[in-house]
Amino acid sequence: MSKAEKFIEDCTRNCSNAIQSYDGDCNPCIIHKPWLTPDQALRAVEIEREETIDNIVEWLKKNATYTHPRKGTKECIINIAQLKNDLKDE
Repeated sequence: MSKAEKFIEDCTRNCSNAIQSYDGDCNPCIIHKPWLTPDQALRAVEIEREETIDNIVEWLKKNATYTHPRKGTKECIINIAQLKNDLKDE
């Protein structure tokens, strides 16, 4: 479960909205449907974005390197810290 999915699950457990419905015998009854506020939905999107950025950064740390031909050392081909900041600012 992603962090955003967990956030949504945690919020919908605590929030509900009463809706008039009908039972199997067509009698009116009140049911409660889970819901998120617009602010909570936006926060879930922010959480998912942060998690995606973290996944990209981790992938780059493992894969965006090359071995220097003379030194024989592995070097990163991009500044990962700067990239992470740039992605978060977008």
